[in-house]
Amino acid sequence: MARRGNKSTRKCRKRPRRGEALIPENRPDAPIPKNLPDAPTSENLPERAGPYELPPLTPEQLREQQDSRKARKAIDRYIAIRDNQIPPPWQSQPAARSKSKAGPGAERQYEHGRIRAVAKEVRKTGTDEHRSWFYDRVRETCRVRHIKAPKNNRTMGRIIGDLY
Repeated sequence: MARRGNKSTRKCRKRPRRGEALIPENRPDAPIPKNLPDAPTSENLPERAGPYELPPLTPEQLREQQDSRKARKAIDRYIAIRDNQIPPPWQSQPAARSKSKAGPGAERQYEHGRIRAVAKEVRKTGTDEHRSWFYDRVRETCRVRHIKAPKNNRTMGRIIGDLY
């Protein structure tokens, strides 16, 4: 195990060689030469060539170009599907969701009249200590008679709460 604070293992900053430091171009504080006769300027640069015209493509080259574009497009589509940027074509579109809360005038989900009739019959058989026990007996009777009843006690209370 190495000891901490061992000065012999620390790296020291490298010093430049003495010969390189004496050359004026390598010194960081050397002045930048300006207005030299051989410095590149707009007057002594060669004239720029005009736009380069490409030769026309042959039909085989055009076909190869189109094939490579199709291949690149297929690869890009695969990557987009893989990264979930677009849905895959074989995935079915999600169905439009309806609003969770029914607005005014919406049809009732449960048959309130039939549930109330069952609750009146269950009430005649006896009373329960707790409201939830009464709702459970009504639910069980509705299940036997194939009547859809809510599982939530709050909804049952809206329908048959006054009968308890």
